[in-house]
Amino acid sequence: MWSGDKQFSKRQFYSTKYSLKCHLQDDGGSYPGILRTRGGGVARNHADALTRLGCETKLISAIGNDRYGETLMSMCGHMDMSSILRVDDVQTATYLSVALKGNVLYGVTAIEPIVARLTSEVITSKEELIAEADAVVVDGNLTREALKTAIALAHHHQKFIWFDPADQSKVEKLFAAKSFELIDAISPNANEFDRLMGFQTAKDVHPLLSTIAETRGPEGVTWWQRKGEQYVKTKRPSPIDPKSVVSVSGAGDCLNCGYLAALLSGLSLEKCYKVADACARLSLQSLESVPDTITPDCLDKI
Repeated sequence: MWSGDKQFSKRQFYSTKYSLKCHLQDDGGSYPGILRTRGGGVARNHADALTRLGCETKLISAIGNDRYGETLMSMCGHMDMSSILRVDDVQTATYLSVALKGNVLYGVTAIEPIVARLTSEVITSKEELIAEADAVVVDGNLTREALKTAIALAHHHQKFIWFDPADQSKVEKLFAAKSFELIDAISPNANEFDRLMGFQTAKDVHPLLSTIAETRGPEGVTWWQRKGEQYVKTKRPSPIDPKSVVSVSGAGDCLNCGYLAALLSGLSLEKCYKVADACARLSLQSLESVPDTITPDCLDKI
């Protein structure tokens, strides 16, 4: 079960090997590269990866009745999009990113108007889906009230709750919504983890928070697992040589889904890590955020 806030088409610039001889400058010039339009977004990526891993997944989100929305729907034919809210007067959320050597230099977003349509009332109307799920994934792009509602409903129905901050500026939403102590897992990147530690410390043990997946780019991922009254830290290296990375976009989302799918399948903790690494590796080797090379075999061959 996926409970997120959005999905959006993503247009990204990739520099070619030839253009790497040039240095990108803030000079109004044009540089050779590759333009791609693809499905993206924290919520959509997780729903996509979980679906490809063989999990029955429903995406709760909103998109506009526009060209971007139609393009996105055509890209997601393999997913259950029946719980999507279609909006006439607001465009589908979009994100433009510029990447060099696989790493995003910066991005420009147009997200907030469509996110505002995912109100607490909309989330509440999907309570039956939440009640039937084994796990609920929520990301920080939701408004504070919608986030609070989603987590409260999932907690009420005793579901495993995974929270992805989506951006370092949105970490505090979880605390503003007074929902931090209701989640079971959180997946911040290094910057989001630092922001998280501004509110809590790794020594603070909460009854439900069992897992922290701190992604650290080329350094790999640090897993924090609750053991009794403390958290035990496990560092795992990058699943791929950083020099071989094609694109980092979506890799963290795929890592989360590999771990969660393995966990729900009853695999051991070590195998959960291995499946997570395998899914992240496939994403890092692809221009797609969630490549079609992610399949249930990622679980079976570990």
